[in-house]
Amino acid sequence: MRHAIPLSETDQYALVNIRALARRMIGSFGFAFQDREDLIQELFLDYLGRVRRYDPTQSQIRSFVSRIIRHHVHEMIRARLADRVWMNTVPLDEPGETEELFALSSEDYPRRDLRIEVEATLGDLPPHLARVARLLQHHSISETSRILGVSRARVYEWTAQLREAFRSRGIDGGRLQ
Repeated sequence: MRHAIPLSETDQYALVNIRALARRMIGSFGFAFQDREDLIQELFLDYLGRVRRYDPTQSQIRSFVSRIIRHHVHEMIRARLADRVWMNTVPLDEPGETEELFALSSEDYPRRDLRIEVEATLGDLPPHLARVARLLQHHSISETSRILGVSRARVYEWTAQLREAFRSRGIDGGRLQ
């Protein structure tokens, strides 16, 4: 008979987020339905190890919990993609952009790695900065300011914040450091 250990409010919040992210990971990047419980367990164990480092002066507990969980999800996806590339396996059940990643020659690995890092960084950005970054991939500063209904000066401020976010992840000028 299993005995449930009572969870704190923060642990319950973490578990709800972990379960939701595990559901989203199923069917993507080679994670199957059978992996669901393993994903939940790995994410929760990582959370338990990292939550001890929480500093209330730096952020709210829920923000901290969400960030450490999302960070580990990105790490798991990055590791899964790296394993697939080096094992030369091509997912036959996942059409689309993922196949494109595995069709790259060995000379293209740095570009693939950069793309993975950029996507991970975009996932960690606040929503308004992620939107600005995605708009700037296809539009000029002026067009982006018109689309968002803000001044160009504001877009330049956000661009500086984006540059700093990418530099902090080791991406500078379109290259991994």
